[in-house]
Amino acid sequence: MKYVKLGVLTAFAGLAFVACSGETSKETGNSSVSFKLSTDEGVELTEVTYDLDEQDGTQVKTGVISVPNDDSVINAFIGALPAADYSLGVTATGTYNGSPVSCATETPSLFSLDAGQTLALSPNPVLVCTVEQQVGQEIGNVTFEVDVEVETIQTVVSALETFTVAPTTAAVTNSGGTCTWAPIGIDVDDPSAGVTIAWAAAPDGTLSLDADNTDGTYTCASPGTKTLTVTATLGGVSASVDVPVICRDATTPCGSFDGCGDGNIDPDEDCDDNLEGCNDCQVTCGDGELYVATEACDDGNLNDGDGCDASCEIETCPMGELFCSGVCVDPSTDEANCGACGAPCATGETCSAGVCSPDDPCPGPAEQCGTACVDLQTDPNNCGSCGNVCSSGSCAAGVCGPDGNAACLTCINTVSGAAGFNESVCDPSAECVAARDCALAAGPSDSCYTPIPAECYCGGGADLDACEQPTFEAFGECEDEIRAGMPAGMSNGDILTNFYSDALPAGQAMLIVEEARVACASECGL
Repeated sequence: MKYVKLGVLTAFAGLAFVACSGETSKETGNSSVSFKLSTDEGVELTEVTYDLDEQDGTQVKTGVISVPNDDSVINAFIGALPAADYSLGVTATGTYNGSPVSCATETPSLFSLDAGQTLALSPNPVLVCTVEQQVGQEIGNVTFEVDVEVETIQTVVSALETFTVAPTTAAVTNSGGTCTWAPIGIDVDDPSAGVTIAWAAAPDGTLSLDADNTDGTYTCASPGTKTLTVTATLGGVSASVDVPVICRDATTPCGSFDGCGDGNIDPDEDCDDNLEGCNDCQVTCGDGELYVATEACDDGNLNDGDGCDASCEIETCPMGELFCSGVCVDPSTDEANCGACGAPCATGETCSAGVCSPDDPCPGPAEQCGTACVDLQTDPNNCGSCGNVCSSGSCAAGVCGPDGNAACLTCINTVSGAAGFNESVCDPSAECVAARDCALAAGPSDSCYTPIPAECYCGGGADLDACEQPTFEAFGECEDEIRAGMPAGMSNGDILTNFYSDALPAGQAMLIVEEARVACASECGL
C-alpha cells in the first residue's frame, strides 16, 4: 500500500487582499505588486494565505482571502510598499473530489521593487496541493501537471488492470486574437521494473516526451476536449486508458479581440486592469487619476510649468520646493506638506519654517520655552527668561529669591574641581540642581551626606545593606530629589550603585557635593 500525491497548481500575479492579518512596523512606500488568482473544476480552494517578507527575512505583510470556485478571476494588488527586495510565499486549503487538500508554494517568488514601481509578477507563483488516499497494489503513478490550473494523478493498480483518471484542464490566454495554452506536464512516477509507457494524442496538440515516455508535456493546439491515451505494457500484457484534457476557449474567442476587462491589453486598449486611472481600458493624462503603470504624475490638467507636464511626466520644481502628489509645493509654509511631502499640520496649526505649530501655543500668561509652556514670573527653572535657573529654588515676579547656598556655590564655581561641570552640566538640569541643593542645605545636622553620603537617600542611621533591598522604603532627607534624578523605576540597589554616575542628574549632583565637601567644607557647612 502506498500514499499517492495530488498536485493542484494555481497561478497568480500580485496581491491586494482586504483581509490583512498583520503588518510589521516597516515604513510604507509608493511601490506595488499585482497578480491574478483562478481555480478550476474539481478543485475547490476555500482560503489562500500570503506571506510577504523582505529577502533578509523581515516580515512586511501577511493576509488571508476567501477564494470563489466559479472559475472567476480575482485581480489582486499589494500597495504602499517601500523599495526593497521581496520574497512572496503562498499557502491554501480546500478540497478535491471531497477530500481535503493543503497547498503551498514549493519555492517563494523573489522580486525587487524600485521606488514608485508597479510590478505585475512574472512568472506566477505556483501552488502544489497534496491529498492522501490509499490505493491497491500499483505498478506506477502517472502525474499530469497544469502550469496554471490543475494537476491530477493517475495510478496504474492491480497489474495494469485499471487507471483512475480525472479531467485535466489547460488554461488559455488570448493576446491580440492569438490563443496560447499552458503546457500540461506529464510525469510517470516510479513505474515498476519491466513496465513500458506509450502516449498518443487526438485529435490535435503536441506531445513532447523523453526517450522513456515518462516525462514531458502536452500542449493544446485548439479549444475543445482532447484525448490523451496512455498505454502501459508488462510482459506482453497491455492496458490503456483515455485521459480527457479540456483545452479552454478564451473569454474572447480565439481569432478575435475586443475584451475590455479580460485582463489582456488589446491593440485598441491602453490598460486592462482595476488600477486607478484605467477607465474603460483607456488612460487619460490630465484627468487627475494617476495610472502608476504609465504615468509619473497626473495633476488634473495639461499645463506645463506646474511640476507635472502635459505628458504626465514630472517636472523639476523651483529651488526650495518639493513635488508632492503631482504639484510643486513650498514645504516651509504648505500646511498639507509641512517640512516634507505627506506631512500635514493638525487642525489649528500653521506651518512655519517647515514646522507645524499651534496658532497660540501658550495661552494666558504662559510663555513657550522649548516645547513647554511656563510662567516666567514663578518658574524657578525659567525665572524671568527661558533657561534662567534659580539656585535658591524660588522665583517671584521673574526674580530669583535669596540663595541660602550662595557662598557655597560661589566656592564650588571658583575653587573646587567641579566648577565648570557644575555650571555647564548641573545648572541647566532641574533634577541635578534639586538633588545638589538638597544635599548642601541638609548638611551634617540632618544626617545627610556627611559622614555617610548614602544616608541622604536611605535615611539617617539606616541599615545600608538593608537599603539595597527592593522592599526597603528609603526615608533620607533627599530621597525624593535623588530618586527624581535617576531613571524611573530604578531599584534601591541600582540607585546606590549609580550614586556618583556622571551620566545621571542625581549622580552628577552627588559628584559636585563631594567636591564641595573636599574643597569648600566651611562655605558649604560640610
